[in-house]
Amino acid sequence: MITTIITGNVGRDAELREVSGSQVLNVAVAAESGREKATIWFDCAVWGRRGEALAPHLVKGSKVTISGEMTLREHNGKVYHQLRVHDIALQGGRRDADAPAPAKRAAPKQGGGSFGDDAIPF
Repeated sequence: MITTIITGNVGRDAELREVSGSQVLNVAVAAESGREKATIWFDCAVWGRRGEALAPHLVKGSKVTISGEMTLREHNGKVYHQLRVHDIALQGGRRDADAPAPAKRAAPKQGGGSFGDDAIPF
């Protein structure tokens, strides 16, 4: 088994589908390699309930760090890098314009406190 860790950007929205009674989330991740900044694409698969939970968060442009078991396959003379995901961390990045904005904290009330207007009460 070859375990690989990559950090890159999601290339297209993740696709959730059913295979033999189990859910699998497929996502393509682009990672830069070397000084020439060559891009390597990884076809990543997240199985089970974790894939279902991650589906809405893995959208095109979001940044992720993934570790998993890497395999290579060849099709029509082209080599594909595949990663069966063990761990995944969302690193932030693009947020969908239709998604609600994150909640903002209420600003503290000005004046009237025993600390004065310029004091930070903590």
